[in-house]
Amino acid sequence: EDLSCKESFEIEIEGSDREDLLINWLRGLLYLHQVKGMLLKSFSISKIDDSQLSGTVEGERFDTGRHIIKREVKAATYHDLSILQEEGQWTARVIFDL
Repeated sequence: EDLSCKESFEIEIEGSDREDLLINWLRGLLYLHQVKGMLLKSFSISKIDDSQLSGTVEGERFDTGRHIIKREVKAATYHDLSILQEEGQWTARVIFDL
């Protein structure tokens, strides 16, 4: 079943550089899932620069009667992390601990 956007959370993240900012963003999303029980569907970034990110995420709480999680992500890591900009497009490679 599709996820609904029943709840929203404002997120403000800081990092020492782009890589740190990305990992902190992902860790913030994992916190919402692991601690608050959220399944996230919609992501909107309102402000971003090399060291700060602000935005809104939306989703709904995990419901064992409706949702199945096949594999849990435990952490976002810095291992082999890369962020590249080519022809106006950004690409990131992140390795997660499962």
